[in-house]
Amino acid sequence: MLRFLLITCFCHLFGKQNTFPVAEGVPVRLVGGNSSCSGRVEVLHDGHEDAGVVCSASMTKPSVSLLSSYPSFLPGEEANITCTGPSRLHTSTDFYLYRSGSGNYITTQRAAPSQTSVTFILSDLSESKQGSYSCVYKVQGRSEIFSSPHSDPVHIAVGSMTKPSVSLVSSFPSFLPGEEASITCTGPSRLHSSTDFYLYRSGSGNYITTQRAAPSQTSVTFILSDLSESKQGSYSCVYKVQGRSETFSSPHSDPVHITVVFLKQPHISLSPAGGAVERGNSFEITCSSAECYTESTFLLFRVSAGFNERWNRSAPTINQSALFSFPAADSTHEGNYSCQYQTRVSGRVFESQLSEMLHVTVTVSVLIPVMSAVSAAAVLLLSVVLILLRCKKRRTDSREEVRSAAVRMNSYVSKGTGNLHSEDADEVYANTEFFKEDTVDQDYEEMRTEDGKEVTDDLDYEEKSEPEYENFDFNQGNKGGAEEDDIYMDFD
Repeated sequence: MLRFLLITCFCHLFGKQNTFPVAEGVPVRLVGGNSSCSGRVEVLHDGHEDAGVVCSASMTKPSVSLLSSYPSFLPGEEANITCTGPSRLHTSTDFYLYRSGSGNYITTQRAAPSQTSVTFILSDLSESKQGSYSCVYKVQGRSEIFSSPHSDPVHIAVGSMTKPSVSLVSSFPSFLPGEEASITCTGPSRLHSSTDFYLYRSGSGNYITTQRAAPSQTSVTFILSDLSESKQGSYSCVYKVQGRSETFSSPHSDPVHITVVFLKQPHISLSPAGGAVERGNSFEITCSSAECYTESTFLLFRVSAGFNERWNRSAPTINQSALFSFPAADSTHEGNYSCQYQTRVSGRVFESQLSEMLHVTVTVSVLIPVMSAVSAAAVLLLSVVLILLRCKKRRTDSREEVRSAAVRMNSYVSKGTGNLHSEDADEVYANTEFFKEDTVDQDYEEMRTEDGKEVTDDLDYEEKSEPEYENFDFNQGNKGGAEEDDIYMDFD
């Protein structure tokens, strides 16, 4: 039984076309190929044609792959490139790794007898090591080395530590004391498996907190709880990756600003001071605050006594205060007043607590009722005086009228001569009686004419119960030859 050599057949390697001497006296032929340099090698074995090695026209190119999910790397990381040859290689096969633009290969590695591939490790990557990588394999012939074509390239990018981005998980960057804020820090799309994020606040120097990202994540979220004025400020973040020999840090992200708004209780005051305003007078209420924001307003509230209703008036802030004017006080202005400071910060509205209550009372001036009473008394007194004067005038007019009538009635004039009668003539009497109810003493007047003069006698009579009436009785006779009708007059 003949012993055959392990044949890897390359036509150009052996320089033969149809037959290849394997052992002395044993014929070898190439059949079934497309050319004289390809086909099936048949070796005569025990009188039979046996199969051997299929030879191709040239060495096939290897394949190359990157053992990473991303073709980009950070400085300090490492990359693994695997180069794979045909399924059946020569016992002494060497693989070579090339980088585009470098000219010569950068590293080489021999495959083990049972392997058809090797893995190249590029450690401590930097920007100078980025580029396109390819590989070839080479076999040793009897007199020369044969090399395969270059594989298809694989690209490696080594970027500098780009700065991360930071964002605030909130509609507004302003907060009330006690609230919490969430800040998200995001790195590049490809990060090292051990990436740590650090959060900084401006003016604090060192980082205030740190958090490691999971292998499948490129961002972390920092939670700032129980916010206060001491925690407001500008926040930024960085990420760090651990290289083989050192730690690499990114630049700081752009900052995000957090404002914590705490509004103090405003102050309320009344002018004139004292809490009491006279009806009809003007008064002013002033609201002031120690805060100083550009978009701010004061609100004035009033709760009327006995009602749950309330109204408000607003006024813009001028020098941290607002003035509410009331031109004429009345009862509707009485009640408890309180003011509130309102401001808008970064699009969010904030309100302070209400100020202390200010009680306003509307009073009536003391002079007004006194003057009213004096005026009423004066009017009443004047009315009484006028009534008395009028009554006196009526009484006087009545007496004059009675007296005039009595004079006319008691006067006897001679129709012939026009002279009054002497004492010898019969006297004419005019009796006038006045009776008035509800009077104690009544005046009685008797008038007569004596010696051509008018004489009046005043007599007092006691109260009479009879109704008031006046009676004049005149009875005179004809004397002196004068013819005169007797005159009788009754007056009721």
